[in-house]
Amino acid sequence: MNNKPNSLDSDVAEFAGVNQEAIVQLATFAHISQGFTLAFAEVNFALDVPLLVHALEGHRRCKDIQFVVIQIDDPELEFVLSAIKEKLQEVELDAAKKLVLIVVGLERSIGYVNHGKTPEVIANLNFARDLFPRQLPYPVVFVLPDYALTRLARGAHDLWAWTSASVQIRSGRQRIEQVHEQVLVPGRQFGSDDKPVKQERIDLLQRLLTQYQPTLGKPDAELAPLRLNILDELADAYFSLSDVQTARHFYTEALSLAQSIGKEWTQANALFGLGRTSAFFGNHAEALTKYEQALELYKSVDDSLGEANTLQVIGDGLQFLKQSQEALNRYDEALQLYKTTKDRLGEANTLKA
Repeated sequence: MNNKPNSLDSDVAEFAGVNQEAIVQLATFAHISQGFTLAFAEVNFALDVPLLVHALEGHRRCKDIQFVVIQIDDPELEFVLSAIKEKLQEVELDAAKKLVLIVVGLERSIGYVNHGKTPEVIANLNFARDLFPRQLPYPVVFVLPDYALTRLARGAHDLWAWTSASVQIRSGRQRIEQVHEQVLVPGRQFGSDDKPVKQERIDLLQRLLTQYQPTLGKPDAELAPLRLNILDELADAYFSLSDVQTARHFYTEALSLAQSIGKEWTQANALFGLGRTSAFFGNHAEALTKYEQALELYKSVDDSLGEANTLQVIGDGLQFLKQSQEALNRYDEALQLYKTTKDRLGEANTLKA
């Protein structure tokens, strides 16, 4: 007989253990709500959604409730109500049970960052608020990650005002470690998105970042290196998508955290990134200042390739400022380092410059 514990059972037990109070709140909401009633659940990892549904279905207050998960993950979605109604037509309903809807995937249309305007899907939620009770006479739980929930609360304040329950679902340690390993594996492919950094990866990084907020139970010394790694990854990711303003935000946050815990190499990376964002906006003098600071730090940690890359972009900045001889001197320094580190592509790019 195999007495080895089932992995799913282990996940369910851990999930229920860390979310006992939140599960009771949602179960109570589902039990007492009549007609259209609204709740929000902050769930940062999609793999936790089935565990949440399983926990609710097994709760004593929910034995006469049919929970239906409605997946609406179209990134071009405009009208949430219409999408829910359309999906609901495909569901076989149990007439003997009360229906409670659990809506997931809306973060895809809400988006990952705020570009200074409210996403159309959120604006439409405000306009359609009064239609929900008439056209969707059931309790509804919107399940969203932290960043998307924040954007919805700020943008769809008319709808948010109807909230009867709002809970935060915590991920178990196994889940956090699983996602951390998954998202930081070099070269891992994410979906079929051909953008420089896959949007799916940015989404996972954003979700993971929320797990590394300092708490009373976990001191900064434990969380800070993990959070710093994610900030660094997010900054580079957004820069690769030309979302330079957001990249600057994460580089700045990474720099501050790296300075506070004495991580010189990550400080150098953040300064290098900030230099690139300044150069992108045409602030070449400011960029050179950041690059020079990064250069000194790369030297202090003996990162020759970091030095070479920084010397090359310093040369580029000097070119823009019409300081050609100084640019040539920097390119020559970079070239020697690229030869030392046997970086042939770096050599070629520097010779071209």
